[in-house]
Amino acid sequence: MRTTTAYTGTDVTANGLLNGPLGLVVAPNGNILVANGNDGLVVEIQPSGQQLSSKQLDSTNSTVPPGAGCLFGIATTATAVYFVDDCSNALLVLH
Repeated sequence: MRTTTAYTGTDVTANGLLNGPLGLVVAPNGNILVANGNDGLVVEIQPSGQQLSSKQLDSTNSTVPPGAGCLFGIATTATAVYFVDDCSNALLVLH
């Protein structure tokens, strides 16, 4: 059983808008979209690490903060962002 990390990667970004990231995808524009598990936000990040913006994808959970524990996965096409919302037990689309 591993008790330490291998530290084989390099940090792209940390903290800021990230709050329990549980899914990521590279968008058609080359930016990275990250689904936060602790607050229901999707965060857009440039490959350089600059966090650009966030959007609330789920706020239905009654825990604090709203959306906590709801987002678990994310995928994208040229026209839409798909995400798994565990709180509503659904696969949803953001156009």
